[in-house]
Order: sequence, then C-alpha cells, then structure tokens
Amino acid sequence: MRRRYLALLVIVLVLGGAGGALYLWRGDPRGRAEALCREAEACLRRGDPDRALSAYRRAAEVDPESGEAFAGAGRIQLSRRLFHEAVAHLRRAVALRGADARTWMDLGRALREAGAREEAVAACRRAADLAPDRGEVLIELGRAFAAQGRSDEALRVYRRAEALGPEDAEAHAEVGRLYAQMGDADSAAAGLLRAAMRRPGDAGLLCDLGEVSLRGGRVGEAIVYFEGALRRDPRLARARYLLGRAYVRAGREEEGRRELGAFARQGRHAGRIELLEKAMAERPTAEGYMELSRLHADLGQDSLAAICLTRATGLDPLKAAPQEVERMGR
Repeated sequence: MRRRYLALLVIVLVLGGAGGALYLWRGDPRGRAEALCREAEACLRRGDPDRALSAYRRAAEVDPESGEAFAGAGRIQLSRRLFHEAVAHLRRAVALRGADARTWMDLGRALREAGAREEAVAACRRAADLAPDRGEVLIELGRAFAAQGRSDEALRVYRRAEALGPEDAEAHAEVGRLYAQMGDADSAAAGLLRAAMRRPGDAGLLCDLGEVSLRGGRVGEAIVYFEGALRRDPRLARARYLLGRAYVRAGREEEGRRELGAFARQGRHAGRIELLEKAMAERPTAEGYMELSRLHADLGQDSLAAICLTRATGLDPLKAAPQEVERMGR
C-alpha cells in the first residue's frame, strides 16, 4: 500500500508540480502552507514580489500558525517601505513559535522606521540575544540605539560588529555615519573610507563622503564624490541635491541650478511613485505598473521602467505588450 501511495505521489508531483502537491495536501494545512511559501521564494528569485506576497498571504490564510508566511510577507512590505504593514506581519511572526534572530531583527528595523524607537531597541536586543555573533544583527541594534540618540551605546555595538567582521563594509560605514552625526569629521571620514575600500563604487558611501567633505569646506573634493555617486546611481536624490549646493558654493551657479531643478522634479515624481508602489503592493494592475514605468522613464531610471513594464505585461498583455515591444525596439 505504501509503495502505491509513493508511486501516486511521484506521478502527481511530476505532472502537477506544486499544484499537485497542494492537491494531495488538502487535509494538511501545514503542508499546503509550506508549499505556498516555497512558491513565494521561487517568485522572489524570479524578481516577482507581487506574486510572492500573494503566495505568502495565501499560506497565512491556509495555516494561521505559519510563522514563515507572516515573516515572508513582512519582509516584502519592509522592502517596499510599508513599515506599519510590515510591523503587523512581523509581530505575528515573532508571536508564533520558532521565531529566529532574522525575524526579530526585521521587526526591529520596521519598528524603528515606523517611529516606535523603544520597541525597536527591545526587538533588536532579542535578535542579538539569539545571535550575538552576527554582525548584521548588531548593526541593526546600533541603528536602533542611534535613532534614540544613544550614540555611545550605538558606537559600542558597531565596534563589536567591526571586530566580528573586519571586512564588513556596513559596520565601518555605520561607525562613520555616527561620527558624522556627532560632528567628528575626521573620524567620520576614516570610517567611511574603510567602508569604501571594502565596497568600492557604492553610491551611498560616496554621497556620505561627499557630505562630510562639504561640511568640512572641501567643496572640490565633495563635488568629485557627489558626481561619482550619481554616475553609479542617478536616482540618488540626496546626492543630486548636495551636488547642486556644492556647485553653487563653488561658483558654478548654472550647474547648481540645473541639479537643484532636477532634484525638484525627482521629488515631485517620488511622491507619485511612492503612492503607486503602495497601491500596487495591495492590488497590482497593468495600468498602475504602466504609470510607474512612465515615471521611472521620465527620471532616466530605465531598468526600473523596464521591470514595471514587464509586470504590467504579465497582468494584461493586451494593454502593456505593445508599449513593451516599442520600448525594446528603441
């Protein structure tokens, strides 16, 4: 009898894939939820967070005790900067048995970004208790301390992260950023340069170094950093704004006005993009993704525009495919 069942299982899996597995697991909510979580992970690997979020939500409906489903949905919301939604999912995940350090860390970040700073510290402490030797956990705890203005505690935690991973650029970067907030320009530059040596070409680090240089009156040096940051990431609004200010301080007023004008346009589009991204997270439509594609294209963000157009085509090929074909032919 067991052989016959195993043979049937193999046939169903071969012919039906995950759908066949779900058919066999009709009476097993945990098995169905696990299959849906695997489907969500596959969607993420293909670069399709919309379908991944849908799969995680279905998994949570099938098995309300699936911490993996709530954690996965929370991480997608966190990546989309939907912090309150992320907190709701991640709170549920850690309330279930088996919550790991990563889930507590993600909850801490979501709470910090949502403005719940004391709770963020508590969640990050819990993560650090579970994984005291993981640098990323310590870095998130340091950020939670820094958000509360507890600079000394943040610095101690960042230093521990540096000691655990001397080649971890993020630990050095956070030390540099914290010193910049504290007004210690030399220590800030030293930390950021250590990070940049380990992660060369990082636009955010170049922007941070430029800001430290600008505050120190080294305007020419700052311009070099900001221009380098924008070559690597034209979307980096902070670098564009600071470059505009640096040009003005250097007497290059026409270039400064150009960059500040581009920053203003970027800001207007950013608000619309944020609203659309939130709407697409809850109810994706071809029209919404086509509008996102247009906005990204207006900002020169061609890769993001292409991604949004591909998602629109997947939702409604008749509406979006002609525009995608036209774009490919350019």
